[in-house]
Amino acid sequence: MTHTPGSWTSPIPKSDVGAPNSYEFTHPDGAYLFRVDFEPEMWEREIVSNARLIAASPRLLEACERALTFIMSLPYEPSNATSTRVQDALVDALTLAKGE
Repeated sequence: MTHTPGSWTSPIPKSDVGAPNSYEFTHPDGAYLFRVDFEPEMWEREIVSNARLIAASPRLLEACERALTFIMSLPYEPSNATSTRVQDALVDALTLAKGE
């Protein structure tokens, strides 16, 4: 799976009051990536929150990959159920994100 690397940017307002229903996302070099049109019935706060999540997705993907690598490098401890649950959650999220 490949995706457009780097940070994705969009002119997302600081306030959700009067937020537009569509956002164009660009690469830091200015190249157009894609546009997302949200349903007009959505709350402005939800639209802005979704746009922020989309813009952050490349960084979130990288952070999840790094966290999984770190957790998998830890010595196995049968009593450490927390790290196993976190590892399973990261594997599930990365599988979904990568379409595997």
